[in-house]
Amino acid sequence: MSSVGNFTEDASNMSVQRIIAAWLFATTSFLGVLGNILVIVAVSLSCRLQTKTNIFVVALAVIDLVNCLLLPVQVMSLIGVGRSVSFGRVCTVTGVAMSASMGVSVTILVLIAFNRFYMITKVKTDYTRLYTTRNIVAMIVACAAVPSFNVVLAASGLAKFGLDEGICSHAEGNSYSYTAGAWLLVSLLIIVICYVKIYQHVKRHLRSIGSEEHAKGSPQDASTVEYPKTTELGEGPKLVNAEFAQRQRELESKITTNMLIIIVLFFLCVTPSIIILFVPDDHDASSITVAIIAFNSCLNPIVYAWKHPVFRHVFKCIITRQITDIKEPTRWARSLVETHS
Repeated sequence: MSSVGNFTEDASNMSVQRIIAAWLFATTSFLGVLGNILVIVAVSLSCRLQTKTNIFVVALAVIDLVNCLLLPVQVMSLIGVGRSVSFGRVCTVTGVAMSASMGVSVTILVLIAFNRFYMITKVKTDYTRLYTTRNIVAMIVACAAVPSFNVVLAASGLAKFGLDEGICSHAEGNSYSYTAGAWLLVSLLIIVICYVKIYQHVKRHLRSIGSEEHAKGSPQDASTVEYPKTTELGEGPKLVNAEFAQRQRELESKITTNMLIIIVLFFLCVTPSIIILFVPDDHDASSITVAIIAFNSCLNPIVYAWKHPVFRHVFKCIITRQITDIKEPTRWARSLVETHS
């Protein structure tokens, strides 16, 4: 399927599927490049964003940026621009690189999910003991095993990458199909479990706080307490408890919404690929399937950065070119201000 003859295919025979896939690739590339660069620049300008957790977010942004920069090749392939023998070599390299970068991206999403789970559910000393700078770097470097595995498969001939269904991707080789499908499925399960555990822990914590607040607002000895006779004074404690309960419900709702957004978006992006990779005798991913999982690269800056208030503040300062408004700026940010002052 990846022979030279494929490169002579008439572009006029483009299907609706290829047009949609090309549009998705182009949109993902444009939004992803802007969004991921914004994340990297924001962290480099703000000391408040230079946390251990955000090391994973920056690593994710770098990998997603690489993936988004490769997507124009997919657009060219789908619309039939520049197809030649030399483009075939570029297509093969792009297929290997994209498979590797998307694999690393998914792996880092797993690391972020586990990091959040460990940070929220464990005591601070356990978290700081595990998540030292050295260990975090080691975790990210270990993600290199994913692209290394792809390169080994491609070099050994167990998996072939090139033009397939109009895109540059994995073309042949069941070993890669089953391995990639299994890893996507395992990653999805780990991420779902981590965020469900986080939600359960936070919900229990909020309810325990609510019980304590209710106990503080209640009379400890009803037989000795003199109740106020006026209606206005009598409604005071009930009003306080009602307001606290309302805030608690709003916080639970917000946490639930955030968890659902992360899980649902990731589920929607990877599930088509999992199904395709596990379908017997039909392991070739369609162009739309690859475009959907690639779309995750432009969603990550929104899910993991834009919803963060400090990230959002720094983004606004960058977009409006008000670097002076950044709280706790880095040395580079201060030098930029001095240069333009």
